[in-house]
Amino acid sequence: MHEKDLVQIAQVHSHPGDFIGHSWGMIFGVHLSLKDFFPFVVGNYSQKEKIKLEECGVHRFNSDRFRRLSNGYIKDHFMITSNTEVKYIDLRNE
Repeated sequence: MHEKDLVQIAQVHSHPGDFIGHSWGMIFGVHLSLKDFFPFVVGNYSQKEKIKLEECGVHRFNSDRFRRLSNGYIKDHFMITSNTEVKYIDLRNE
């Protein structure tokens, strides 16, 4: 990312079950604690074929903590388009 002068502004990951809140790794992960960083948390290890953003935990890091965004805020400020390139990277073995 540095070589291409890019900045990571979001990350998507999943948790088991319906939990879409913060894990200890997110709270204490220094690499995730960037102002205006948006972690998206998908429940049930993302087993559904299609998931609405309102079913996810969409969070924002600001003022030294993560806050979950309301469904109203998500509807007003986020949009997923069908022509967006998606890259899947499995970091579990890193």
